[in-house]
Amino acid sequence: MKKSLLALAVLGTFGGMAAAQTSVTLYGIVDANISRFEAGDKAAPGIAGTTVTRMNDGTTNGINGSRWGLRGSEDLGGGTRAIFTLESGFNIDTGNSAQGGRLFGRQAFVGVAGGFGQLTLGRHNTPVWNTMAIADPFGQGQVGNVAGGFETGRAPLPLFIAPATNSASLGGVRNDNSVNYRTPNFDGFVGEFQYRLGETVGNVSRGRQFNMGATFTSGPLSLGAGYQQEKTVGTGATRNKVTMVVGSFDLGVARLHAGLQSNRDLEVPTALASDGLLNKHTVYTVGATVPLAPFTILANYTTATFEDPQLVNNVVTPTREGTVGKFALGAQYNLSRRSILYTGFSMATGDFKDSVTEKTAVNVGVRHAF
Repeated sequence: MKKSLLALAVLGTFGGMAAAQTSVTLYGIVDANISRFEAGDKAAPGIAGTTVTRMNDGTTNGINGSRWGLRGSEDLGGGTRAIFTLESGFNIDTGNSAQGGRLFGRQAFVGVAGGFGQLTLGRHNTPVWNTMAIADPFGQGQVGNVAGGFETGRAPLPLFIAPATNSASLGGVRNDNSVNYRTPNFDGFVGEFQYRLGETVGNVSRGRQFNMGATFTSGPLSLGAGYQQEKTVGTGATRNKVTMVVGSFDLGVARLHAGLQSNRDLEVPTALASDGLLNKHTVYTVGATVPLAPFTILANYTTATFEDPQLVNNVVTPTREGTVGKFALGAQYNLSRRSILYTGFSMATGDFKDSVTEKTAVNVGVRHAF
């Protein structure tokens, strides 16, 4: 018995010494909701005019996608640290891995940090996506998510976008094979720069991407800007040129949010554009966050304009310009510092509102962080 106690004491001593130099934190979020969706009358056959009620992980109309992760840091001396993050997404409604079954599909990077900023290598969220959060009272989640575009049953209709892949997808928010640098905080200003390696055999430029974001915070004011462009793997042409400005201001009784995004030469599914490109896409959002402790009331309106005269979508309407938008209201109730109940309602607007699978949506859910 005495030997066991002595061994435990020795282990505790060495554990304390290690903790002074190195720390590893286990963290996570579990988020689930029940949602009811009503499709528009011009959505794809078999979907048009139908309603469905289903349980979702937080990645769909929740506050956050469910995840668990490890975050570590080692003191290297002189104010410099070695750091890493490994973050795995999963669907709480089924228990399956998210992000296509990747072990650490949300984030996986390693690097160094110090007075010079933070430099990391691996899989990252894009700076454009990180900056976009300033414009969204829903925190890039729930039914009001400014980046949550619409499905039609055949091809997506985007709102705010952060395309991070050169595949035919507008929903990406992360980059593989990327180098990411974040500056120190200079009196409220923080810059973030990311370069994705193309890794195309015989042509180092194809598939590469440059992505940047900058934020400035001073008192009640927050401002941000982002830019992205990439070279496609197939042709090496410059695609997915995204320019964005966002801002918010805290009035005390409410925080106001706004954002504008102008996008050119987007690589999209061929069902949305006749040549596989959406040549011009402009979107803006306005919203508010109203704290009424323990409640928080959320509201926003987001609308996108498709300005390519060659726009073709056999779900929507061919060969003409058009708009699609979303009006959303939501509420959160803080059960504790870590646990939140939430509910929300959204309604599609604009020329293409009857062509989407979520013409209206209403849900209720719970989110817990650990």
